[in-house]
Amino acid sequence: MTNAFKKGALLTLLAGFMLASSPAQAGVGSVVMSTKSGIKAGASLSVAKPSWSDAAPAGVGTMKYNLGYHAGITTRLSFLMGMIYVQPELLYNRSSFDVNSTAGATTVYGNLLDVPLAFGVKLGLTRFYAGPVFNIYSSTSTSNKNIFSDAQITYPAVGYQAGVGLSLLFLDIDLKLNGLGAAPQETFITGATSTKADLSKYNLMLSVGVMF
Repeated sequence: MTNAFKKGALLTLLAGFMLASSPAQAGVGSVVMSTKSGIKAGASLSVAKPSWSDAAPAGVGTMKYNLGYHAGITTRLSFLMGMIYVQPELLYNRSSFDVNSTAGATTVYGNLLDVPLAFGVKLGLTRFYAGPVFNIYSSTSTSNKNIFSDAQITYPAVGYQAGVGLSLLFLDIDLKLNGLGAAPQETFITGATSTKADLSKYNLMLSVGVMF
């Protein structure tokens, strides 16, 4: 991913928070009906099992996803009396899955820093939204170096999201589907040998947020 791409995603988020934290200006206050910022956190779960794209290493058996979590900050810019909104976020996502083998078990951890950008409509208390998700940072680690000396996950730079939310006073409850244009690819490294596996392209995210 290029530095220009990362800077563009961060500038999009920064612009949203600047609008939300500043008083209404001429040409802005007349269009933006309301701005809110907040924090959110929740659980995430991949909806498909990982599969080996190469032949599985000798002695290695099943792979199973665990429940993950996410947390971050968000801003909502509402237009037309709150019926239409744009919502940039900065989210940290933590995922993991277990790999069983004859030599024991190991857990592979994935860490993502995402910038989701949602375009939505609000009907009463209910929100419907969709938009792109930009991945600006990722890292991988394993719990048992005796099975795999290293593991590296390659994520697509851009994904997408679609979801539904409920806004109750200052509380937001959201359920959304995150998708990727291509399956993330995991490379397991054992000495001089590497083996690839395709991970899930989709995950469900349930979150609770507090807006100010």
